[in-house]
Amino acid sequence: MIRSTFAGFTTAQLALNASQRALDVAGQNIANINTSGYTRQRLDLMSLNFRSSSTSSTSTNQRAGFGVEITGISQVRDSFLDIQYRNQMSKVGSADAKQSILEQLEDIFDETDRDAIQTAFNDLSSQLQKLSQNPGEKSYDSATRASMEVLLNLFHVNETELTSTKEMTAESLKTTDITSINDILSRIQELNASIKTSDIIGNPALELMDERNLLLDELSNYLPIHVTYLENDVGSGHKVNLLNVNLQTTDGNTLTLIRDNQIGSIQIQVEDSPSCKVTSLSLTTAQDDAGNCTTEQLISNQSVLLESGSLKGTIEMLNCSSIFDVPATDTKGFGYYETSMEAMVCQFTEQLNALNIDAAKQLGLNNPEQYALFTKIDTTKDLSISNIQINPEWRNGTISIINTTNKNPDGTPETTDNECILNIINQLSSNQNFTFQTGTTNLTFFTGSFIDCYSDLQNTLAIDTKSTTTLLQSQLNVADQISNSRDNLSGVSLDEEAISLMHYQQSYSAAARLMTALDEALDILINSTGVVGR
Repeated sequence: MIRSTFAGFTTAQLALNASQRALDVAGQNIANINTSGYTRQRLDLMSLNFRSSSTSSTSTNQRAGFGVEITGISQVRDSFLDIQYRNQMSKVGSADAKQSILEQLEDIFDETDRDAIQTAFNDLSSQLQKLSQNPGEKSYDSATRASMEVLLNLFHVNETELTSTKEMTAESLKTTDITSINDILSRIQELNASIKTSDIIGNPALELMDERNLLLDELSNYLPIHVTYLENDVGSGHKVNLLNVNLQTTDGNTLTLIRDNQIGSIQIQVEDSPSCKVTSLSLTTAQDDAGNCTTEQLISNQSVLLESGSLKGTIEMLNCSSIFDVPATDTKGFGYYETSMEAMVCQFTEQLNALNIDAAKQLGLNNPEQYALFTKIDTTKDLSISNIQINPEWRNGTISIINTTNKNPDGTPETTDNECILNIINQLSSNQNFTFQTGTTNLTFFTGSFIDCYSDLQNTLAIDTKSTTTLLQSQLNVADQISNSRDNLSGVSLDEEAISLMHYQQSYSAAARLMTALDEALDILINSTGVVGR
């Protein structure tokens, strides 16, 4: 079948229309070159050929197409790169959450830009040396007590700041992170409904898909999500893509967060201060076709049943105490530094109390227990940093550091000897085992002097911060590489769009020239053919 004479005009018209739409798409891309999350669009074209033919009237070597057909406008996007990017951002979220908390802990234990605990330890040693050289002198005993009080106050400050930081972290987790996750899920649910409706009526809703992809990227920072798209027949042969978002737990469960227009939710329970431990992190799954959903627990013992994500990083820092946990965990969170410092301070006060009380007993003094240098603020509670104070009896001068257990011939204490003060000095500087009761085991977590124990705490924090920062930077580098690959494919390049403008402008001109040529040919055929002999 030979095409009709005027069919060429249809070919030219379709070419003009395709070129014009391609110019519109290029213009849309250029207009959104700085729009966050925008995915480069392209015009999908297909050669338009015969829909049917007759074998009796068609000469195969005379067939020609009917031009070009616009099949739609789509996004230039690679789902594999999306999967890689979101997996990597989940790892970044976990490392970033831990690094942020470790940096706050460094601010608390930092000794480089302020006089703090190490300086106070050194001053206490100096005051004790002076007291040993002047035993029984009230002024030197008062100076030593003041130095002790400074050191104890610094421990109080560290403990208060540590608790405050932990409280703010827990509060942020409850009111910001969990709320943000559930808000993101709700917004994706709304977008799913809008995108599905637009697809059904023939509008691809590409800008809404960009917004949804941005939200999925944001969600991947909190949780290790897996995104899939399923085709669904909505009737009349028309199909739309349905979004599913799943969560894979470390114990092998697959939980559905989003299923088309159904969404799940995250709930959390945190203990009150000073514990601030997360006791429950649960996920209520999206409803299935039968309207059923389940609630699954995402915490087992101290650990989070997630591979990665900022939720995992934050909760592990709140819940985990490394070797002090039963069973032991890998993360040195708030509990590790709290427990290490508290065990050291309690051992410090108990040993100094024991030395002074023992000296009082040897001297046969009445009520030797009153010679404790430190007492509990609240006697009904256990000994802890926040529950330790300088003995009020020492502060008002009723008792003092006993300098010796030797007595004069008349039975009164010797005032010039100093072996008890030297015992205290030796106790502060000598190596000893620092222990903590974990379950039924008395765990030794450090061996050395008091100042060495505190230095080890600082060094451990510095090492943790350094390793986490290095890991975070490594994860960010990988994420940046994937992001660059994604941007190279899906981002708008001004150079490429300028080339496209020139290309489709020339195509448009060529199509217009084709229509002009056909018009001239028809003019000759109609107006100039057969005029001879008229």
